[in-house]
Amino acid sequence: HHSFSLSAPSLFVMECVQMYIPDEESRHILGSITSLLQQPFVALFDPIIQNDSFGQVMAKNLTKAKIITNLSMSLLVSQMLQSQINKLFQRGFQMVTGCDFMTAYKTIMSSDDQK
Repeated sequence: HHSFSLSAPSLFVMECVQMYIPDEESRHILGSITSLLQQPFVALFDPIIQNDSFGQVMAKNLTKAKIITNLSMSLLVSQMLQSQINKLFQRGFQMVTGCDFMTAYKTIMSSDDQK
């Protein structure tokens, strides 16, 4: 027996979780959260390998380290912040906010802290 209430606000924190699983599994998990819970919240922190030279090198290194094991992994399928945001909307989240590191760095940290 559990005391988890499906009607209470529930926060799921996923740090570098989605990147390790196939995109369809990621979508299934997110869809399950929104279909089961009345007030779901998710805080995701996953790297986004953009389709640029840095991202290509990062993908190559992660493949070599056997972190990327197949091309269906969420890390490779959702390569832009907007695709991550769209995935959350598509899975039933009604409000989604996203931010990349550079934007956070420039807007959250003071100019003194950025030095």
